[in-house]
Amino acid sequence: MDGAAVLGICVEVQLSRKDQKRWSWPVYVATLRARLKCPVVLLIVVPNSEIAAWAGNPIEIGHPGFALRPLVIGPGDLPLVTDPAEAASSPERAVLSAMAHGDGPHNKEVFQSLLTALMKTDDERARMYHDLVDEVLSEAASRRLEELMTMTYEYQGRIARKYVAQGLEEGVATSIFTVLSTRGLVVSDAQRLEIEQCRDISQLNEWLSRAVTAATCADVFG
Repeated sequence: MDGAAVLGICVEVQLSRKDQKRWSWPVYVATLRARLKCPVVLLIVVPNSEIAAWAGNPIEIGHPGFALRPLVIGPGDLPLVTDPAEAASSPERAVLSAMAHGDGPHNKEVFQSLLTALMKTDDERARMYHDLVDEVLSEAASRRLEELMTMTYEYQGRIARKYVAQGLEEGVATSIFTVLSTRGLVVSDAQRLEIEQCRDISQLNEWLSRAVTAATCADVFG
């Protein structure tokens, strides 16, 4: 009522078994509890039954009676989304569905719903969600998703435009670094980051032109 937190939730998507997590998860909980000054729970989302069983094992801290028991959402708890309309209204549910059920008997409908969901998100999230799903799929399911992506004209067009533009930007940025290096000019970390993060192709081309004659790296940005 006074704006104070009443419950904190540490959420992590665990794609594989990493025993180091059993040391870091208690730290996440304790740190968030100290910061929010309220009860905190640990929620692990796992698309694989075997990993889910491992993640749910209690973590003995060492202090008598003090064990952390993670809350786990496994494949059986994740939604099966095969309706594109539902996917469009809740893209994250469609992503979880594809992660959990992408290797199942309904994978075509699941993937079609996923592509609908990705079209409703911005480019950065769409790419992140796709990579997250693809990382947990079997090789056969990953190929199936790729096939559907190439068959979906609207999605293919959007992704093609994005990656063509991205490829041009990366190519010009690489050329800038090559020219400066060939001329014996050392690029600072800050300058390198500015070039790598630039998404304005005209600006990159201008920097490339300057790099040919600039006396210093600073002159490139002048």
